[in-house]
Amino acid sequence: MSGSHAVGFTVFVVLAVTLVSGPLVGVSLTEEAVPDGEPSHVTVEVDSAPESATLSPNRHNDELYHLRADAVHITATNVSGRPTVVYQLQVPELNHTRSVGMFIDEAGSYEVSFDPSNIETERVDKDRYEGTITVKAFDDDGSRTLVERTVTVEVEE
Repeated sequence: MSGSHAVGFTVFVVLAVTLVSGPLVGVSLTEEAVPDGEPSHVTVEVDSAPESATLSPNRHNDELYHLRADAVHITATNVSGRPTVVYQLQVPELNHTRSVGMFIDEAGSYEVSFDPSNIETERVDKDRYEGTITVKAFDDDGSRTLVERTVTVEVEE
């Protein structure tokens, strides 16, 4: 196939897909966001959440610190659909936020944790910082704050 034929064929395929998936024909080429339409609901109890966090030097890169906090442990009951729990650590003085979300598929115990995040060494100029740990649940009833607490972020040397 020559170059001009390849370009013509590519244009044809793009136009055909656009036409077929457009409003006139209406064929969907993607999955539905919520295939079964089941409402999302969950009851969540926080069993444990960290009281502190740490900034420790990166052993492989002396220009970075790792921000770490222990996992949050929760118990979920009355689960339907795909509700979400989000765990977040904010350190305003460093203008840094780390968060992770987890879908809750069934009742049970869960550990919600995040990988350490990096902060440049030149930004860290204190022995400790104040941070906020927040745990929220999201479902069709909206969002609910389960835990929100101020924590000390200790800088390790």
